Amino acid sequence: MTKGISVKRPWPHFGSETCPRAVFLHKWLSGGETSAITQEFQACKHMMEIADENLAECYHHKFNIHRYSNKGTEVAVPANRMTLMRSTMVRFRTERLLLEGLDESSSGMVLAFIQKNRDFLAPWEPIRTEEYYTLDHQSRMLREEEASMAAGQLYKLWLRKKEEAEPRIIGSVTLNNIIRGSFHSCHLGYRLDRDEMNQGYMTEALKKVIQIAFGELNLHRIEANIMPRNQASLQVVEKLGFVPEGLAKKYLNINGNWEDHIHMTLINQAWKV
Repeated sequence: MTKGISVKRPWPHFGSETCPRAVFLHKWLSGGETSAITQEFQACKHMMEIADENLAECYHHKFNIHRYSNKGTEVAVPANRMTLMRSTMVRFRTERLLLEGLDESSSGMVLAFIQKNRDFLAPWEPIRTEEYYTLDHQSRMLREEEASMAAGQLYKLWLRKKEEAEPRIIGSVTLNNIIRGSFHSCHLGYRLDRDEMNQGYMTEALKKVIQIAFGELNLHRIEANIMPRNQASLQVVEKLGFVPEGLAKKYLNINGNWEDHIHMTLINQAWKV
């Protein structure tokens, strides 16, 4: 087993050391061939949730290790792997919203949001094929996004209203292209239901996501690239403290055209190693 990792005994829920889920845990923590983006990850998702619920202590500075326990079983893992374990199934609350990570079991809700806002979002997104508006495609995208979150490359939260009895997605916020090393930066993307505009929902959601990005994820910089004609989006990020750093000419192909984008950034002034 990799140095710095100790597993005192198998998880009680898994029965024995030969249990597939216990073997998966051992391989994943020890840097073996099995990884969080394989099929075993789906089977072990509940185990990840148990680990998150029983997080006891964090050691960031000297050992860079998280230590957690579950009914007397103590496991120590490097902090970067613990972060991966905690990043896939999450939920946060704001005054009016629920922000949560979704898996493919929610593909129906996601598809309903995509189909409803197809024409509304088209001017601000790449050209989509007809396949994009199918349940199979959205299910596959959710699986890929879950894997990217587990790998620490993406952090995506879907938005719902707290007071609504029937679950319905009204938008999403994504931190993508997360890069560590000497960069510790990401790109910000977001979209909102056409019927929920001008009510402050996106500002409310972004405030929370910025807290997560600069807190739990310990990012130093958030970058948002916005077309000059998208004044509503520019006003949202300006309100939250983003500042322009220049104009990128013909930066992204949006709706079939190469569009200029204003490079807006927000710096985490309290960032620490």
